Amino acid sequence: MTGIAAVRSWPLELVAPAAAALEAGADGIVAAQQQLAGALVGNDGWRGAAHDAAERRVQRQNALGLRTARTLTEAAGVGMQAAGGLLAARSALLQAVAAAQTEGFVLDDDGTARHPDPRRRADAGYLSDRIGGLLERLLAADAEFGGRLRALAGLLARRGDRLPAPAGFADPHARLSPGAAAALLAALPPDRVRDYWDALSRTEAEQLIAARPELIGALDGVPFDQRAAANRRLIRTALDARLADGEGESPRVRALRSMLAPAPGPDGTLRPRQFVVFSDEGNGRYVEQIGELTPEAAGVGVFVPGTGSRLDTVDRERGRAVTLARDSGATVFVYADGELPQEIVNGGASAALRLPVFGYLAADQALSGSAADPRPAAEMAGKLVAFGAALDVEADGAAPQAPVTYIGHSYGGSVVGTAEQLGLRADNVVYASSAGTGVLDGPWHNPNPEVHRYSLTAPEDPIQWVQRYGGAVHGGDPDQAPGVLRLDTGLYADRPDGSPGEIVAGTAGHSRYLDDPGSTAFANLSAVLSGRPVTPYVRRLPDLGDPELARALIEAELPYLRDGFTGASRLGVAALHDPVAAIGCLFSALGG
Repeated sequence: MTGIAAVRSWPLELVAPAAAALEAGADGIVAAQQQLAGALVGNDGWRGAAHDAAERRVQRQNALGLRTARTLTEAAGVGMQAAGGLLAARSALLQAVAAAQTEGFVLDDDGTARHPDPRRRADAGYLSDRIGGLLERLLAADAEFGGRLRALAGLLARRGDRLPAPAGFADPHARLSPGAAAALLAALPPDRVRDYWDALSRTEAEQLIAARPELIGALDGVPFDQRAAANRRLIRTALDARLADGEGESPRVRALRSMLAPAPGPDGTLRPRQFVVFSDEGNGRYVEQIGELTPEAAGVGVFVPGTGSRLDTVDRERGRAVTLARDSGATVFVYADGELPQEIVNGGASAALRLPVFGYLAADQALSGSAADPRPAAEMAGKLVAFGAALDVEADGAAPQAPVTYIGHSYGGSVVGTAEQLGLRADNVVYASSAGTGVLDGPWHNPNPEVHRYSLTAPEDPIQWVQRYGGAVHGGDPDQAPGVLRLDTGLYADRPDGSPGEIVAGTAGHSRYLDDPGSTAFANLSAVLSGRPVTPYVRRLPDLGDPELARALIEAELPYLRDGFTGASRLGVAALHDPVAAIGCLFSALGG
């Protein structure tokens, strides 16, 4: 135990000047940051990618500097408290020691008092308790101040075992475990998450990821590479759990294995796959990044697939995105963060359409969660808006000049349109073979007044019926929407003999062009992503094909359909009084 002699020699007179030096250091950091930021803002002649990258670097340094300054200021405050508190406590102790010695008491180093006169034994006991208590209180105060300073020194060392509370937290002096810090971050808006994250060391970030990967992996504001690191843990955990349950080589297990394996990127180089969203629940959810976000990126694309897309089909969508990224020079994200419909009508189209009574209950069973149901689009759209805001932050730092393009294919077009109704910010939007323009009432609310909108729909693609007659479900025909430029779907790639490919049309024209980089339609998608000139639509065939064939199909096989779809209107499906129009709802199958 530290005794009176040691306490007497403590250089407490140096504590206050040291605290003042810490405060001055904090002020110096803040002043330097303000000077640096002012120099960047004041340089009106500097523009472009280098300026934007430097600005983002300054923002990161400011976040780290402000954290350091706050920690130094807090340490200075603790030092001043220690200087005053310890000096007063030591003074009280030494005064008691001196008074006892004046009375002839002999004191041990631990404060125990003795007197040569046996009659002073009671007094000796009293003084022992008093002086020993003063010593204990001084040592306890020293330990308390020392612990606070060591914790602050740990924050400066950024080891990650303890983390500062986010700015604005009720207790600004709290020292949090990584798990507790992650839980608080999950309640913050993305900009405050990013400010906090920018001030972390690599070790601290790794500690947060290890503590709560399920939070960090989907948390908007966390840098995408860090989210990908968290999701890699989650994918591995999901695969191990399924194998432990004896699932074997199911489609989901194969998909998870593939997600963990390096894959060729747009340049052909094998790299770990990057998932900035992942969930193994239900049909699975994910967002995969294809290519790196760099100042050299020609653009940033978000591809939202349609009906039938799920975690098990992740490789199919990746293949399309890799080709788009390679052809356009853009970084492409596949966005499947939601339960996309898996069928045209639940139980299969023919089964649903042959229900004995196609009334309210049957309509609900057949359409709920299917491609004819607007609810999945509404549920996914809000998440897409939030992801878009996080993507803008990420792109502003890494690829500040790259335009951001959203491509919604089939049912995914309805998701993108609904997100625009909710305020999705985009530079370009492409409604590709889209089911519609959005399932909500009201117009688009894209905050970018200079957004460019395009549609891409092949003639005789059955989705044309949905666009023409399914407005009450998916919002109408993007080809006819004001301010939307319809792009040419054109031809497939040239044949091996060099002759022109066939016209992109019909049922195959709904999706096949996504797998044909030589097609006119694919070239137009790539052009929008990269900012190259596009080719407007050229009419080669009628959009709707033969209406009499559709009418004959419905009238021959589905005499009860008119009443059935009238009953389905409570799901958001329009009351359809024309048999030809009814086929539009049926063909929302092609929302995939």
